[in-house]
Amino acid sequence: MGTDLEDIGVIEFADDMPSDFFSGGVYQLDEGTIATSRGHSLLVAGVLKEQSIIDQPDIAFGYCRLEFTDNGLGTSDPTLRTGVAEFKDPEFTSITGISRSPVFDATANALCGMVVRGGMTGNRCQIHFMDIFDIMRLLEAISRGEASAYYTKTVAVPSRARGG
Repeated sequence: MGTDLEDIGVIEFADDMPSDFFSGGVYQLDEGTIATSRGHSLLVAGVLKEQSIIDQPDIAFGYCRLEFTDNGLGTSDPTLRTGVAEFKDPEFTSITGISRSPVFDATANALCGMVVRGGMTGNRCQIHFMDIFDIMRLLEAISRGEASAYYTKTVAVPSRARGG
């Protein structure tokens, strides 16, 4: 309670769904394909609302691939990490629309989370993304049919040099 985990929707597919339904397979979630980012390079693939057109009969999506750097925990919510970027002459002024987009750790070559919110000030951009660790705990509880789940998460906080 009190986290962005409440914003996740989970869809369960029938066991007899054909394996080719998603035209190319699914992204397997396992220890080799997911990881918590640790200050790494991040990629976010999504759709920018201001670059999209939805005016019947014209529909065009403004797909984007944005690069960020993981900036660690950014709030008091331990499920959220932050990513920061500065874009040179961006063709957009807002990142509205990329919420719920996957966050991929390009350094570790692994899925590391999901965008929950963010914003831009000039060329500077910040996202808050839900850590894959917490998403996996939720999915595991749902797959077991649990109405609630409790788990412990250890969060490393970098030490700060003390001034004299």
